Amino acid sequence: MNNHFKELPNEYKEVYSIDAKDKKTGIIMNVGCLFLMLITFLITINIKFPRITFDIDTNFLIAMILFFLIMLIYIVLHELVHGLFYKILTKEKLTFGLSWSCAYCGVPNIFVKRNATVIACLAPFVIFNIIYIVLICALPPNIYTFIITILFSYHIGGCIGDLYLSLLLLIKYNKETIVNDTGAKQIIYTK
Repeated sequence: MNNHFKELPNEYKEVYSIDAKDKKTGIIMNVGCLFLMLITFLITINIKFPRITFDIDTNFLIAMILFFLIMLIYIVLHELVHGLFYKILTKEKLTFGLSWSCAYCGVPNIFVKRNATVIACLAPFVIFNIIYIVLICALPPNIYTFIITILFSYHIGGCIGDLYLSLLLLIKYNKETIVNDTGAKQIIYTK
């Protein structure tokens, strides 16, 4: 089954676009990201760490350095997971990049069917949710689990664009919808 078109079919027209490089959209997405991060953090921290006390010592400093390193690695892995699923589903050339508002992966030279787009968009959300939740549940409440909790919150917030596009496609558009995903910009087409 082919999950994409090389050219825009004649009967399709552009109906909506999301451009993370657009100043207004980028700000809205990043504010939404911060909101999701905060909510996730507050819920998770209250479950895992009902009474939290940490001393600022060597372990704390090491944990903070690890946090920033893991956060950078996570961003790269998140985009690689998008790329892996787009590659599996389309076998087409990928584009990766970084803008002032987001990191991204796309397949700019094709028009991807709705369901394949949703799978590629939600893959990092599902995979990293499983990893972070298992780690948070399995590890004892310590500074390192606290750092994982912050990373989990960062992950949930960082998925706002993926969640928005996926929910929009699933709720508003039918399965014949196609998307041109350049990475930072997604253009939705319908018949």
